[in-house]
Amino acid sequence: MKLILTRHGETHWNLLRKTQGGTDTELTEKGRKQARLLAGRLRGEKIDVIYSSALSRARETAQIISAVTGAGVVNDPDLNEYGFGQWEGRHIDALRQEYPDVYRVWETSPASCVIPDAEHFPSYSLRILGFLEKVRKAHDSDTVMVVTHQLTSKLLITNALGITNNLIHSFRVDNASYNVLHFRPRRVVLERLNDTAHLNEDLG
Repeated sequence: MKLILTRHGETHWNLLRKTQGGTDTELTEKGRKQARLLAGRLRGEKIDVIYSSALSRARETAQIISAVTGAGVVNDPDLNEYGFGQWEGRHIDALRQEYPDVYRVWETSPASCVIPDAEHFPSYSLRILGFLEKVRKAHDSDTVMVVTHQLTSKLLITNALGITNNLIHSFRVDNASYNVLHFRPRRVVLERLNDTAHLNEDLG
């Protein structure tokens, strides 16, 4: 299976540096343009199906890509972003000031971090692993695209490669980036990570 992975286009909360999590936010005009540029890059690629998070920012990104590639979209809540509990809607700098100890753990050992009212991180990781297993069984020889969120994208990568989730802050997955994983019989190969060359077209 070839897995093409992307994070949704830019949202207003991305601009404001607010934690989104499960909050349903929408794309900016720039975010829609990012999605169109990614779709243009994928034109001509044989994509068998697009799986999208059920949240609006991912669904709109997926529909823009679908319109160009012709691949159908399946909305799957297993791809929704991590639920950040009391941190949702809060500016990142404010969180650092209000929760210094918890934020320090989040930056260094996120898999064991306990955020007030947030989704249980081990359960979140199992949700992502379950999605991967389900898709691999259903699409063993297909090209599958996944449109999701920053943290969920990172967990898809760490779980696929079998590496610790504590490394999620060690690499970037930017809005509308192009990431590719190849699932082979005895190993998974990360072919591309955070490739944004297609976004250099006069985004300003």
